[in-house]
Amino acid sequence: MLRPNNFFQNDEWLRQPLLEYGVYPQPIGNKGLHRVDVRDIADAVVNALLTGEHTNKAYNLVGPHLLTGESIAKTYTKYIGKNVVYAGDDLDRWAEQAGKMMPTWMVKDLVIMFRHFQNHGLVATPDHHLETERILGKKPRTFDAFVVETVGAWKQQAAVTATQKETT
Repeated sequence: MLRPNNFFQNDEWLRQPLLEYGVYPQPIGNKGLHRVDVRDIADAVVNALLTGEHTNKAYNLVGPHLLTGESIAKTYTKYIGKNVVYAGDDLDRWAEQAGKMMPTWMVKDLVIMFRHFQNHGLVATPDHHLETERILGKKPRTFDAFVVETVGAWKQQAAVTATQKETT
């Protein structure tokens, strides 16, 4: 059984607020999450299925660093090249904005999740880190590495789009 933490790739939905407005909008709070890269989840699945070592075992899949709203914004600042601020923990304000783009049921569910993050976090134990490395057979990917790749891809896509507009 694999129990992954919150995913780095959730941030791929945040391209516009990050690049255009310099805002990290997910109200995840300051308790922290040991977010994980979905590619590590995929690697864990492959290892679990291809070897007999993991039969009847459960693994909490976690990333190596505790991430907060503020620390995530600072990481994006470093790689985007402009200041990114954390939008804060106001769940009512977040829900009002999210309600313009998402169905009501989804906003309500996400508010419950974000409230849990703000109150308790998703903090890994030393055993969770060992479990993750054991099933991966390596150290998990870092958030910094994910951001470098993602921001690089966003910038490359923007350059291609700009070039296409110039040629039409």
